[in-house]
Amino acid sequence: GLHLQHTLAPLGELILPNRSHFDLQNKKGMVDFIKETKPDVIVNSAACTNVDKAEEEAEKVYVVNGEAPEVMAQT
Repeated sequence: GLHLQHTLAPLGELILPNRSHFDLQNKKGMVDFIKETKPDVIVNSAACTNVDKAEEEAEKVYVVNGEAPEVMAQT
């Protein structure tokens, strides 16, 4: 997170929402946030990567790793 921020900072203004402002499981909230902030570029560094937990929370993993990036790309 912090390393990515430092790497991207020279490129311009960064909008760094936390989970309460940009919940990857809330499609409408994501769309609203993107439309409100109108970013030029979206860098999505979030993902569910814990394999054991992924088996237990398959639906959440599908939304976060599959549907959320699609929503970002289409908005």
